[in-house]
Amino acid sequence: MQKEVYALSTRRAAIDVQKFLDDFLPHRRELAGEYPVPQYSEKPNYVFSYVGDLLSFLESHQTDSYSVYWEATDSVSPIEQAMAFFTTDGYLIYGVVVDEALAAEYSRTLKVYLGAAVGVIDEEHVPPDTGAEFIQYVELIESDRSG
Repeated sequence: MQKEVYALSTRRAAIDVQKFLDDFLPHRRELAGEYPVPQYSEKPNYVFSYVGDLLSFLESHQTDSYSVYWEATDSVSPIEQAMAFFTTDGYLIYGVVVDEALAAEYSRTLKVYLGAAVGVIDEEHVPPDTGAEFIQYVELIESDRSG
């Protein structure tokens, strides 16, 4: 079974996303061909064909929300997918999809890598649109698991 591992970063920088991808999922492909802004809009204000341009845009537009996904292109990577969720309050939630047996290890690794205090292991849930809601979501999951 696959698990999603998420961690919250207070830094919202395109270069950080690139470094995260290079460090965690060097052999990857984007899961979208175009990036309309706003995401899912029928009449977008912008359409980016290169994800790097989208990441730069989102760095300078701190209140724009966006979800970006990449998948592994090799069969040896322990990470199946990498994700970046830009929140409406200027945060960035990073995520990876790994086998359940590796989830706790990647949760610790991702939090240390990002200097993040907040992270969670989940399955098939897109993180909330704000950093504050993500923190509340993590607290709720942790209280359910401990109680």
